[in-house]
Amino acid sequence: MIWYKGVRHYGVYVGGGLVIDNSKRDGGVAKVSIETFRAGRDVKNLGHTGPLSRSEVVNRAFAQIGQKWGLISSNCESFYRSCQGRSEISFQVVAGAIMAGCLVVGLSRR
Repeated sequence: MIWYKGVRHYGVYVGGGLVIDNSKRDGGVAKVSIETFRAGRDVKNLGHTGPLSRSEVVNRAFAQIGQKWGLISSNCESFYRSCQGRSEISFQVVAGAIMAGCLVVGLSRR
């Protein structure tokens, strides 16, 4: 995981200096070098966070190569969570929607 423009960007390290991630930059799920993934930023290893084995996580990541990127339904966090065998809900998207809703309500009360 890296911090990128105020949000977290997730990927799955598959070994050999390669990461599979889902990014707007690549238009979807792609295998990239760790250097491309980190883009000059520090990488934080979150470790193994789901119920699946490491090999199952890597296999799931490879199986999704070519899937198109989408902010709401197919983003890096939902990709990462699905590879881990967890709910695909992107908490960053949920938090953003809540903040936007609060802003709209606040502005409409003026």
